[in-house]
Amino acid sequence: MGFNIAGIVINNNYDKDISKLATALTWGIEVQEEITFEEASKNWTPDGQFNVYFSEKGTMIFFPHDWAVDQNQPQGVKSLCYAYSATAMTFIFSYLDERGNYRFFLEGENGRQLEEGEPIEQEKAFPTADGLIFEMIDVVLDENWHDYDFGDKAYKCKKIPYSEYKTKLSATSIKEKVTSPIAPIPTDPTTKLVQKKWWEFWK
Repeated sequence: MGFNIAGIVINNNYDKDISKLATALTWGIEVQEEITFEEASKNWTPDGQFNVYFSEKGTMIFFPHDWAVDQNQPQGVKSLCYAYSATAMTFIFSYLDERGNYRFFLEGENGRQLEEGEPIEQEKAFPTADGLIFEMIDVVLDENWHDYDFGDKAYKCKKIPYSEYKTKLSATSIKEKVTSPIAPIPTDPTTKLVQKKWWEFWK
């Protein structure tokens, strides 16, 4: 059947700290349980769930395919937001580097659509999305993700409203202020709403 995965890859592991990742993404993140990297990277992440894995150099997030449409990406780092469906042979590619250079396209059986930005260097060697996505995952992580240990720790998470997350973070900080400095509270996010299911772009 091949790969049917989607997510974001970032060249920063945020000290393997979920709260720092939440701040960078402006997401409310509620950890539900620890899982393995093998579980985190399985095909077709269930609706309403996303999985987080911190490597020694970067972060891999796996989420449902429709999240890849119109997704915010963190600033000041390299990141790749993608959807890869070997079943439908449809792909989303969204790359943002640390300087703000942006490359985006949708690709299906009829070729590319809605392209934005200048082609990146790797497109010369990988002219189609199926190869380019996996090449850029390794480029962003600066390591081959297929070499990761399937037994490594990852996290099954739920996205919650960011305002709710900030409230919980504030409450936790207040309880710990006697023995620990209060963690900085991130600024309000700009929320983007998905207007279409990801596969509707190829109808």
